Amino acid sequence: MHSTPDTTERFRLLFEALGINANEAANKIGESNAKFYNLLNGKAKPSYTTIVQLCEAYPRINTNWLIKGKPPILHTSNAEILADTASEASIITLQQYQTGTYDGYHDSFQLPIVAEERANYSDSIAIRLTDNSMSPRLTVGMQLRARPVPVSDWDYLNSTVVAVLYRSTLVVRRIKENDLLSRGYLTLYADSPDAGYVHVRREDLKSIWRAIEIISGEIE
Repeated sequence: MHSTPDTTERFRLLFEALGINANEAANKIGESNAKFYNLLNGKAKPSYTTIVQLCEAYPRINTNWLIKGKPPILHTSNAEILADTASEASIITLQQYQTGTYDGYHDSFQLPIVAEERANYSDSIAIRLTDNSMSPRLTVGMQLRARPVPVSDWDYLNSTVVAVLYRSTLVVRRIKENDLLSRGYLTLYADSPDAGYVHVRREDLKSIWRAIEIISGEIE
């Protein structure tokens, strides 16, 4: 069974199928060359606007390929383009929060998805990072999609990146070991050596979300 190509591979194969390079794509839609070079080097994720602009500039592009990696890369007729775009491409709006002092719902984020998978995103939120505590992998300005972890599963979280709301603070951290059952607290680790870790008592925990994917921002 073939694995689904990641975003970088999808764009590489798309440009190959269209017979264009990053410079030509950028000029076509009026974007900077750096955006597409970063996409092709795995340093950035495409925005909704970029996907729309590309599909408008090159009508043969299968939107479902860019979003999900589902072939074909290019359509062979206008009829296919109309049918596919109407039935499979979709946009979902996520409530967005940002790390730091928690002040509730902050903004919204539009994420292109495949319509048939909309149900899988219904409980997702977007989280914008405001510090470099999880660098080098996750840096300031990145946005993550995250899904809530049921309270009944908190005691068993391990080896995962999570967003945690405790007291009045929202952070993105890594759980390496879980002491909720044995000691009554959760240790949240930063990836940056300068940020350290923090113990959070069970009674101070309000919500936990599991980080699913990076939906916007460049990877250093």
